[in-house]
Order: sequence, then C-alpha cells, then structure tokens
Amino acid sequence: MSSLTLLSPYGTHPDFAAHPIWRDEALTRGLFGWMMQYLAVLTLSLVWHGWGAARNKTAHVRDRNLLNVGLQLLVIVCALNVAWHGWTLRQPTMLGISVVGLASGGTNLWYAFTPAPKLFSYMYEHAKALVGAAISAYTAFLAFGLVRAMPDHAFNPVLWAMPCTIGLAIIIWHQVRIARLRGRALAAQRATVSRGAGAPAPGSPLPGAS
Repeated sequence: MSSLTLLSPYGTHPDFAAHPIWRDEALTRGLFGWMMQYLAVLTLSLVWHGWGAARNKTAHVRDRNLLNVGLQLLVIVCALNVAWHGWTLRQPTMLGISVVGLASGGTNLWYAFTPAPKLFSYMYEHAKALVGAAISAYTAFLAFGLVRAMPDHAFNPVLWAMPCTIGLAIIIWHQVRIARLRGRALAAQRATVSRGAGAPAPGSPLPGAS
C-alpha cells in the first residue's frame, strides 16, 4: 500500500483528491507513503530481532547475522528519510515517530554486537521487540483509521501517542517481571558459588528460564 501511494497517491486513495487536508499530494505521499513504508520495515525488523534474541539465547553471536543487521540498518535509513520528509512538510508527528526507529535500530545493533550480554538480556530484548512490533503495526492501522473516521484529528498527538503509551506500559511490566526473575537467578548463583559448585557462563540461561 505504501509503495502504491508513493507511485500514485490519488490512484491509491481516490477519496483524498477533494479532501481539504489530503488533497496535498506531498502530505499524502509523506504520511501514507514514506511513513507507512518505514513502519512496515520497523515492524519486520522488531519481529525478526525479538524472535532471534530468544532463538539465539545460547548462541548470541548468531544475532549478528546479515539479515538482522541489515534490517536494523534499513530501519535507521527509513527513519532518517521520514524525519527529512517530516521536516520539509513541517509535520512534527513524522519527526517524532522517526525517533522510535533510530532508537530501535541503534539499541538492537548494540545488543547484537555486545560480546557477552547480561543474564536474561535475551528476555528483555524478546519482550521489547515483540511489543514494539505491535506498537508499530497498531500505529499504522491507527493512521488509516483516523483519516477516515476523524479526518480533522488525523494529526492529534494524543491519539497518535496511544499505541506507544499502552505498549510502553506493557514493556515496563514485562521488564519488571524479568528483573525479578533475574534477581532470583543471581541469588541462586551466589548460593551455588558459596557451596563451591561454580556459576554458569555470563549470559547463559539457567534451567527453567526458557
């Protein structure tokens, strides 16, 4: 849909041609073309990263595979492109949402190239990435819904912030649960070490932590 919008904005959205806001072809291309394309890439990159973080929990080096690294770099490029178009169109919504992609791509690459992640780091990444993918997908659906249901409020920042606010609350909830699990695991490690049995290698999951 985003590619079709870039090629033919009013061929893809014929009802926009006479709309007082969306008859601006550059705005239609920016929001429903470039920004939707960026959100699609962001969603895909987060799903792949989240799945890979859990799959590669005992072989972290595999997170540096070409596809994962390429997707994160592509997200950063798409985010910069959306920021540029947001700046030229004077749309703070596009500028704000581009920051999410820059942060996502940057932190995912940082995790992938961390030599020895801390205990249960893969669980943090898994939860963050998959909930983040849901935020991205729901934001895209919200954009298409708002412009038809409430076109005069299509750029209302409160409405645009709803998926991110709800998603962040879910991410924080999961991170608190994982932090408690990590605390119990570290306490068990210290107890094991104190008995002279040794501790597992950094970043490796404990039995029952999968």
